[in-house]
Amino acid sequence: MDEFDDLISGDKGMDEPKKPAPKKSVTKKTPAKKKEQPKDTSTRRVKKKVADLDRNSKRRLNKKSKETLRSRWNQKNSAVSRDGMMGQLLNSARDKFGSDRIFGSREELEQLCVGVPTPSLAFEYLVANDIFPLQSVMMLAGSWGTCKSALSYEFFRWIYELSGVNVHIDTEDKFDGEFASDIMRVPHGVNPIISSRANSLEQMQQMLTHYLQQVQKSLIGTKENPGPGKVVPCCFTIDSLAAAASEENQEKILKAGNAGRAHPVEALKNTGYLKSIKKQFEGWPFTLLIVNHLKEKTDDMGRSHKYTLGGEAFNFHESFQLENTVWKTKFKNSKFSGIGIRIKCSKNSFGPTGRQIRTRFLWWVEDDPETGAPRDVFLWDWNWAMCTLLNEVEGQEKTRLQSRGIDIKCKSPAADIDCLANLTCLGMGKDEYLPFQEVGQMIQDNEEVSELIRDALNIKRRYHLDRPFDEIEQDYKDSVE
Repeated sequence: MDEFDDLISGDKGMDEPKKPAPKKSVTKKTPAKKKEQPKDTSTRRVKKKVADLDRNSKRRLNKKSKETLRSRWNQKNSAVSRDGMMGQLLNSARDKFGSDRIFGSREELEQLCVGVPTPSLAFEYLVANDIFPLQSVMMLAGSWGTCKSALSYEFFRWIYELSGVNVHIDTEDKFDGEFASDIMRVPHGVNPIISSRANSLEQMQQMLTHYLQQVQKSLIGTKENPGPGKVVPCCFTIDSLAAAASEENQEKILKAGNAGRAHPVEALKNTGYLKSIKKQFEGWPFTLLIVNHLKEKTDDMGRSHKYTLGGEAFNFHESFQLENTVWKTKFKNSKFSGIGIRIKCSKNSFGPTGRQIRTRFLWWVEDDPETGAPRDVFLWDWNWAMCTLLNEVEGQEKTRLQSRGIDIKCKSPAADIDCLANLTCLGMGKDEYLPFQEVGQMIQDNEEVSELIRDALNIKRRYHLDRPFDEIEQDYKDSVE
């Protein structure tokens, strides 16, 4: 008890405190450094993962069949086997759908691209083909004042001089028949165009459908009164696409007294109509020419974009889109007045996109040699455009022209009148210079020089409609059957 009491009271051990036990020293072991292995810089071949789509096939092949397949489809013989399989597929498709719809080579496809010759080598360069194309939809777009309608009348002239038919559907109520006839260079009293005025989108479509069907009937004819066949080129033009409002929207505006926001009825109706009517151009020497307005808008990133009106369906279905802009607002001198027009091919389904040319649309007044009365004369200056093109091309095109001896020399190419050119391949002397209009016409008349230019500028040769279209088509069928 005495010892217990002492422990409680804290008296015991106060005089002689216990010494703490000494700490044991611990030696930390440092892990041994691993020796760095040299990196493997050699190229290691990774085993390819080969798909086996035939693994679930239920066919069972014997040893002989497997060896035959390996022989036919090994690396050496697989291309020949592929060609044989495609040939069988081609023949079966022709038996089912007809040889006029199934094409087995590029040559066969090219034989169906037919058009009419143009009087402008510069235009051939623009569209990269030596024709004004048929069986196609072409859009001619631009802002106001860029001579869109005037250029469509020039195309009318090309068709008319080949005994073709021109149909014009006016939706803007501003067609000037005399202006069009003057561009087409027809005598007074001659009506070279069938012109109609549509007051709604529906009526425009009805007119185009009517003309298409009637022209087809006239070309084929009847047993008692046969027609000429598919030999007459025809251009059906709508000027312009966006100007015709639908009857539905017109009624709403008249009822409300004002226009409001509405669904794009016209675009939707154009989409459905074009899908059906475009088939009427297949196998016929017809071109649908759409004159349209070109607008510009800015997106959220500040980038500008160009677009046309009337819905995007025409942009998808068109083969060519030409865009007109003004590069010079006014020419005026003692001989003529005019405007400078730049034409760009912004879409081309049959050649490179983006080619452009500069030309001039000129006019002046002269007295009629028979009556003495004044008359207007209008001219798309394609000869000037040809010389300007040869002078302005650069890079590979310039090199290819020079390698064929086409090396034009110019004096004052920016002048309105005194722009002169020398082209020795035409037989001109080294110091002989003539106006652009004369040299351009000399190029157009010289078939050998024209062919050299087509080769250098990669202008494709197409079939010209110089005989009935159905004969050309039959030649193609005979070649594949």
